[in-house]
Amino acid sequence: MSKLHNQFGVLDNELNWFTSYLNDQEQVCCVNDHISFRKSIRGGVPQGSILGPLMFLLYINDLPEYLKFTTPGLYADDTQIYASSDNYDELVNFLNSDLENISRWLSDNKLQHHATKTKVMFIGSPYNIRNNIGNKSVIFRNTPLLHYRSFKCLGVEIDERLNWEVHVNAICKKLSAGIGVLKRKKTFVHNETLHAIQNRAVF
Repeated sequence: MSKLHNQFGVLDNELNWFTSYLNDQEQVCCVNDHISFRKSIRGGVPQGSILGPLMFLLYINDLPEYLKFTTPGLYADDTQIYASSDNYDELVNFLNSDLENISRWLSDNKLQHHATKTKVMFIGSPYNIRNNIGNKSVIFRNTPLLHYRSFKCLGVEIDERLNWEVHVNAICKKLSAGIGVLKRKKTFVHNETLHAIQNRAVF
């Protein structure tokens, strides 16, 4: 409520409406036809609600203000930070400093991070990747982050040299699997159906 009021200027009846909407929410858990007791929800928004995604975006909107040395990229609950330098130690200092700021912001806003999804990748020329990456670690919440040579970002496989080989290979693997399925099933499916699948395929 304070963010809606202070950052977005929501006042009076509108603010009271949001307060009423979020207060007195309860949830139950059902496992194998057994339903738990009702429990009050002290944070968050109703799951599956239309307003939920919008309110979450409003809630995390101030995260970039906490970053001093990096540039953020936010997409829903997926956040990435970027920094650039021709000096490895300076680059790691930039990342570590803003990761501390993010950790503080998460605690202040009662949010958690996914440790298994927290990764670091250095992008550069083959020479710099081979010779100029030092031993200093990028650390988040007292844990050194694993250095990945590639990872998937919003459906695109990005590698440390930006040559797209990993992404192209991943697409070819998926296409090969799909073609294999069609080949095995072609004797059981009418030609018209196969042509329809082929025409609607998006690569």
